[in-house]
Amino acid sequence: MDNAIFDISAAPIKRNYNRPLYGNKGEFTLARNITVPYFSTVMSIPRAVGELKTHEQVAPSLDQKFNLRELYQREIDQERVQKELIDGYLRDPKKLKFFNSLTIVLLPKTEQGHIASTFEDYQNNNPAIPYDPDDRFDQGFASQPRTIFGGAQYSVTANGIARLRWDTDRVDAVAVDGQHRLRALQNWFDFHKNKSLEEFEKGTMISIIILLLDKRAGFNGGDFGGAATKTIAREIFTDLNKNARGVDKATEIVLDDRSLVSCCVRRLVTDQTCCDSTDVLPLSLVRWKDANHRFDQEYFINSLVHLHLLVESLIAVDSPNNPMDENDAEKFIDAINERLSLPENNNSLVADGISLKDYFKEKYLDENEELLTPFSDLPQAFLPSALAGFDVRFKPWLIKFLMEFRPYKEILQYAREQKLIEGAFAQYLAQPKGHQNELSCDLEAKYGANWRSDLLNKHTEKIQAIKNGQDTTGDRWPFKSIFQKAMARLLKVVAYDNIQDKAKFGDVETFLEFFNALDAAGKLKVHAKLNHLDEKDDHPFELWTFTALNPVSGNIKVTKKVENRILATLALWYMGYRYAYTKNLKLVSSSETSEGLISVDAIADEFGKKPIQKEWPVNDFYNDLADTFEQSAYLIAGKDSRSDIQDVRSRKIARQRIVAIMKEGLEPFLDDVPAVPKATEPEAEVKI
Repeated sequence: MDNAIFDISAAPIKRNYNRPLYGNKGEFTLARNITVPYFSTVMSIPRAVGELKTHEQVAPSLDQKFNLRELYQREIDQERVQKELIDGYLRDPKKLKFFNSLTIVLLPKTEQGHIASTFEDYQNNNPAIPYDPDDRFDQGFASQPRTIFGGAQYSVTANGIARLRWDTDRVDAVAVDGQHRLRALQNWFDFHKNKSLEEFEKGTMISIIILLLDKRAGFNGGDFGGAATKTIAREIFTDLNKNARGVDKATEIVLDDRSLVSCCVRRLVTDQTCCDSTDVLPLSLVRWKDANHRFDQEYFINSLVHLHLLVESLIAVDSPNNPMDENDAEKFIDAINERLSLPENNNSLVADGISLKDYFKEKYLDENEELLTPFSDLPQAFLPSALAGFDVRFKPWLIKFLMEFRPYKEILQYAREQKLIEGAFAQYLAQPKGHQNELSCDLEAKYGANWRSDLLNKHTEKIQAIKNGQDTTGDRWPFKSIFQKAMARLLKVVAYDNIQDKAKFGDVETFLEFFNALDAAGKLKVHAKLNHLDEKDDHPFELWTFTALNPVSGNIKVTKKVENRILATLALWYMGYRYAYTKNLKLVSSSETSEGLISVDAIADEFGKKPIQKEWPVNDFYNDLADTFEQSAYLIAGKDSRSDIQDVRSRKIARQRIVAIMKEGLEPFLDDVPAVPKATEPEAEVKI
């Protein structure tokens, strides 16, 4: 018998090459002596999920673990894959779905399956072409030059049509950009489709770019020329992720259909620029191009990023601290139901007739009522129900505030009179900068040499003057984001928390009339004076000093504590007025009271008592300001340090300042039966 039959070395060695991929040759040569060749192709879903890998799917080894982590630098976020990419995107039948290209790198492996340093040739690593004798298209590559590096076979025609295949036992095709998208496709195909596609899904092709990091394929790495393939791949991965710019917050708000807060914000503005509305803010006057939250400068009436912060603070429902803690999940469900559910849905968010609580029990809990899977945020199916609740419970009073509060109404009125929202002003400013430059010549030809001043600058300056109160006494607080947020939080107490008790707290209309009067009286200027201190206690500090202004520089301090102190000041004013109103007593500034009268001092005394909190939510606000003024009492008294003043004196100074501030805010209503005076409206026509 022929011994060769038993000679394993004489038998053909089978290789595990994948089927050929066809595409186009490409290269990046944007630096001298550096060339990165790539192969651009498409793959069906079954091929992509079966032949491509994430870094976690590469065979591990003790000596390569650290290097693999260094190479790919971040772990797959499984929660993001399942929640955002699979549940919120691939499985949503209403979504238009498209993934941009996955960037893949071929990494060489040893016979044992571990990542090798470089591509090394081995026996039978150049399979015959065509791979199938009956494949006429593939036969066309038989006469073309081919490149073999390690377990990869690469062939390119004269016109750049390319063919690539690799030995899956000796080469891994690993994602260096798009690994979360790849994992989502894999999990979706394996677990949600059971590896079986519908007929209409079979035509889907995934765009792939494969980097060929070997000199035989045309790679020239410059300083990396002698480095290991994995080191080169790591450098490319790092640059891709470092230089790939994530969308900024403003763009995220515009694009994110899965975020409750972002979707709520978009309900507060028009869908497009150059479009006016009486129901929502015109986007043409909203700062939407960048992620800056400020709107106190230029022509902006608000900003998308600030509106996001505003809505987030008003809804005030944080995601569960621990997604695997049942109690945290149930607290979140209770909170979001309380905020956004509607009576017709039995005070619960619903989806397809199922309540959020029932859905949670059915989908997230096992038979022992323990969490099976993380519950980290509102399931996407319940987003429409939450948005319906926002439209009913938050949007009406919030929009009324953002559009009808006197300072904002002035800007809207001017913009409409001057046709800024739908005219050339908005049309030009909505353009990208490059387009603005191109349009300059046309605008000059149409409007003359002074077109920029006539069309843009004079209107921006006029709106800025409105923000400054039409004079030189300083900015108006309503255009500071920290103030608007504090004021909206107080309005929430009136129009949301106590909506059933209008007789006591009023409603959005009485709220706006009250603060319109204060704005007209100049009390909402950043540098408004404090005129109601007794002469013996008089001092140079302004109304908002210590509350929101630095006593030395006079600059605004922007912190959460400052926001809370602004809220406290506004609350003492408004609640002080409503307190007198509900008792039908005339407000007086003197400390003496008689039948039918109530002094500001007496109201301050009541607000300083803890029991009042049950009936009027003001004692916490009073104490917040009292603590602030006690700590600063030595400055108010003209001393050098806190040790220079006694505690009793500090408390007295604090109370005097609170009373003086309350008198300042209640001045338009003093010596009269409480009835909100009408604020002076802007003129019907504003002249330039």
